[in-house]
Amino acid sequence: MVYQVYSKIQVKGELQVVRSLHVGGFGTSTNVDLPLAVNGQNQVYIPGTSLAGALRGWMSRVNPDIVNILWGFQPDAKSPNSDRGHASRIFIEDAPVQLKNSSGGTTFMTSQQMEIRSGVGINRHSGAAADQCLYNRGVIPRGATLEFNLSVEIVDSEKETNIKQAIDQLLLAMKSEEIRLGAAKTRGLGRVKLINCQQLALANTSNAAGVTLFRFNERQAMLAFLKHRPS
Repeated sequence: MVYQVYSKIQVKGELQVVRSLHVGGFGTSTNVDLPLAVNGQNQVYIPGTSLAGALRGWMSRVNPDIVNILWGFQPDAKSPNSDRGHASRIFIEDAPVQLKNSSGGTTFMTSQQMEIRSGVGINRHSGAAADQCLYNRGVIPRGATLEFNLSVEIVDSEKETNIKQAIDQLLLAMKSEEIRLGAAKTRGLGRVKLINCQQLALANTSNAAGVTLFRFNERQAMLAFLKHRPS
């Protein structure tokens, strides 16, 4: 479905791991029971869908009125307006993990660099450690950073102000370490902080055929957009 985009918000930054983080994936090692997510280049990463789920969950608690507008929704099939749902207007890219190296720079984290933590299963009836239920979990160490790229398409000019306020509120919560990611959050894992955040709002127009085109009347606006996009 083609829809007109009235304006767009582009956000770029980094998520700094304050407390060790675990987002699970499929592993090839028999030594790790709960491995980390790894992409095709053997880089540890956080899927954009995992980030989106955590951010939507937070927003649904603090700003429920705008959640469906931003994140999309699928109405009940029995609803009289069952065809009124739409996809998410927020797009979050996969976030590769980077570690500091000895020269002061950063390198992408590989599966061989994950930290391993041991744990025990708990018997739900007794509340004590379950018999023969020892496991280990791969985690991203504190101090690591994740690339963070988010874009928001605003299709309704009347809701633009409310959407911008909601995104500002979301970014402030991320800067304040209010949103946690991944598994075992009740055990202290998953605390991250948004740093080096850059934000750019862009207006656009559309042609008569309804095809969405990003047009910038000023040369500097186009250069700013290209500079802001992740390389």
